[in-house]
Amino acid sequence: MIAALAALAVGAIAPDMLPDMIVWDRYLLGAYVDVTFSSEPPSGRRALRFPTTTANKGDGPLELRGSTVNGGVQDVLQRIYRTDNTWWQRLAGTFIYHSNHSHVHFEDWTQFRLKQYLPGGGVGGTLRVGEKTSFCIIETTVYNSSLPGFNGPYGPYGCGQLQGQRPGRADTYGATLSGQYIDIVGLPDGKYWLEGEVDPNNNVLEKDETNNVTRV
Repeated sequence: MIAALAALAVGAIAPDMLPDMIVWDRYLLGAYVDVTFSSEPPSGRRALRFPTTTANKGDGPLELRGSTVNGGVQDVLQRIYRTDNTWWQRLAGTFIYHSNHSHVHFEDWTQFRLKQYLPGGGVGGTLRVGEKTSFCIIETTVYNSSLPGFNGPYGPYGCGQLQGQRPGRADTYGATLSGQYIDIVGLPDGKYWLEGEVDPNNNVLEKDETNNVTRV
């Protein structure tokens, strides 16, 4: 009897609708050689600049909500919806005010690496690493409008205390925004892998944690 009641209790919890975040390779292919800006001191260094688009291909929204303030940062709660419209929350990193962009960002959202391109397309060692970049995570770009939940009843998301993306939505940061670069001073012209990773610290709970790295 006790075992039967326990089974009923477990069965009463509806499945989670988790996000699945990726770095969209289509935008990384827009990388080009330029220089660092005045907001990236010292300015004028040779740099590989690139746009970044993170997309949600999961079953539910990525939803991030500001919580307790601790000094200069704010705890962030990830709200996870279930198939029966209930939800639960978990701690998932921090918000910080980004002075160059003049709004709140979710910290450590992406990181980029320049790697050796080996004969036959192999991936060699890491040559340069960009800083972990914070984002205001919103919906600026369509990734796949056919995904269930594309027009789901979530949000509205902005650059304040409620940020996120519904399934099939994406967020694009242009190559000219502060932080969208890797320093390549001293590296010769040639063929390299540009590798992007979303959520490198695994702060966010996702449907699939194995597809966060993209290379072009």
